[in-house]
Amino acid sequence: MNSRNDIDEKMKAASTEGDVNLLYKLIEEDPYVLEYIDLIPFVQTPLHIDASIGHLQFGTEIMRLKPSFAWKLNQQGFSPIHLAMQNNQKNMVFRFVDINKELVRIKGREGLTPLHVASQNGEIDLLANFLLVCPNSIQDVTMRSETASHIAVKNNQYEALHVMVSWLKTTRQRAATEMEKLILDCKDENGNNILHISAQNNDLKVLRLLLKTKINLKAENLENSTALDIAGSAEIKGILLGVGAKQSSKVNDPPILEDRFRRLEMYEKYREIKMMNRIGGYNW
Repeated sequence: MNSRNDIDEKMKAASTEGDVNLLYKLIEEDPYVLEYIDLIPFVQTPLHIDASIGHLQFGTEIMRLKPSFAWKLNQQGFSPIHLAMQNNQKNMVFRFVDINKELVRIKGREGLTPLHVASQNGEIDLLANFLLVCPNSIQDVTMRSETASHIAVKNNQYEALHVMVSWLKTTRQRAATEMEKLILDCKDENGNNILHISAQNNDLKVLRLLLKTKINLKAENLENSTALDIAGSAEIKGILLGVGAKQSSKVNDPPILEDRFRRLEMYEKYREIKMMNRIGGYNW
């Protein structure tokens, strides 16, 4: 009988070569061979190895036998679909998503999802497919509170941003208008929405695209600056002023979170008093 190390080496060989027959020979020798791998929290599974190479049949068989492998992160913080994208194995990426659309939302290193990676690299075909099969993935943020839109703007991926903006405008999801505003107004860890970033980077093309949306022109970042405050050129400032953007000193601040909670607390007390009076036989 083969030792544990021998079986591990043969499994690596099967994964590298995409050898389904060898896979089943190893399962015959040790029915728990895949279970042992699954017990390890962070591990390079056979699916990780195969995803980097692109053997569709082997990868599909492994996913069928052990769906949990698709959600495993290796020691570097990457899932199989992340590795497939890193190695330009697009057919494998599409296969992953065909089998389980929720893999579009799996968070790898630094909270990056496949949608974030596609946005970062400007992979329009993957981006469009991800949004089609898993619309809610547009809501996911990285550990820096960045949406896929933030990532596109920060990496000068105009076409990727254009795809997402167009999708937000045309999606038939319930409350689509609110979704568009929510995503575009989302702020990163510095409190910047994507209008802040485009203005600061003097990115005229992105700025003009965003001004056709419902993005908040008066949003302030953590330094209490609006997009107009941090605009990188006189041209950008002129365009923003022309559409009604304001400097921070001229923005009417919305109620702070503390005030909102205070009002909510008062309302809850009112409801409690009203309920007690009803119990006591009094009607308001």
